[in-house]
Amino acid sequence: MKLPKRHDDAEARREQALTPMIDLVFLLLTFWICASVGRVSEQVLATELSGTAIELAAPTDEPPPPLGELWVRLDRAGNLTTVTVNDRTYPGLEALEEAFQGLAAADAAGELPVILDVGGAVPAGDVVRVYDAARAAGFEQVSFAADAPQAGN
Repeated sequence: MKLPKRHDDAEARREQALTPMIDLVFLLLTFWICASVGRVSEQVLATELSGTAIELAAPTDEPPPPLGELWVRLDRAGNLTTVTVNDRTYPGLEALEEAFQGLAAADAAGELPVILDVGGAVPAGDVVRVYDAARAAGFEQVSFAADAPQAGN
């Protein structure tokens, strides 16, 4: 009986290890060809650049106030709740409800966000009444203002 040589066995293992690598190279080549077929060729567009320097405005520390917000401030003075909307004071909650209805008639209710800034002594019933009046007038974005947290607290 003839024993196989170890040299032949090592050569067979080398050929077997090379076959998957060749398959992988062909797969990558096929993928690259398929991916590059639908690619749009890029072209250089001629542009004229001015030789002058562009001056940038210095950034401000405070952002500009957002346009189109209704800030409703509720404070307590004695037994009455005072209402201020964008620096305009209303004598009572009934007048505020009428103002909300007027804005709703002007089709501004769906676009403007209402921000309620409530003082600490204002009764919860008044806050709910103002919130309900804004929602009933058609304002979709009614939110509450919050103080920024103090550093170190």
